Amino acid sequence: MKSSFRGALMGVVAAALGLAGCVSSGDDKPTAKSDTDAASYNLQLGFSYLQQGNLVVAKDKLERAQAQNPRSPTVHSALGMLYERLGDPKRADYLIVSIEVGKIRST
Repeated sequence: MKSSFRGALMGVVAAALGLAGCVSSGDDKPTAKSDTDAASYNLQLGFSYLQQGNLVVAKDKLERAQAQNPRSPTVHSALGMLYERLGDPKRADYLIVSIEVGKIRST
């Protein structure tokens, strides 16, 4: 995957995470109202671990996010970056191509 494309993709994922925001209850404790909310939390955690280089924990969190919200393009983008860092470019490219051709669309 080209370095400039990877950089742009990482920027898109970071922006999406910034816009995701946290859901909170009246006592300011985060709550997971649904699988989509839980996926958002796991995505944020996974992306943070990915940036820190903790790929084992990032993989766990991002795969949980995928299981909780399998149609999220942001989750698939983050997984693509993870698989590239893990040395699995074939799997990374599949996820990126799936997003580009519209196979994965958020609901």
